[in-house]
Amino acid sequence: MILILRYKDEKACRRVHVTCYVDMTARPQTVTRDQNWTWYNLIKAFKEIKGESLIMNTSFNLAGEPLVETPQNATRSFAQGGFDAMYMQGWLIRKR
Repeated sequence: MILILRYKDEKACRRVHVTCYVDMTARPQTVTRDQNWTWYNLIKAFKEIKGESLIMNTSFNLAGEPLVETPQNATRSFAQGGFDAMYMQGWLIRKR
């Protein structure tokens, strides 16, 4: 995250609210095919299906918890949080 962009107005901020900080800024990350083939192709496929090339990348920690750094931390946050699915180390894990 080396860029900080400011939204023009609240309407634009609300459109992608998950990326909008309270100061109406966003910290976008970009990726090229050469940098990370897997992420690039995931984003490209998502755009083909949904028409949007925005994927939220998060530290995955719950409020008041430290950053997730291990598969065990991720599994715990996934079980306790309001997540529908998690992709980890080649596996797509979904809640019933």
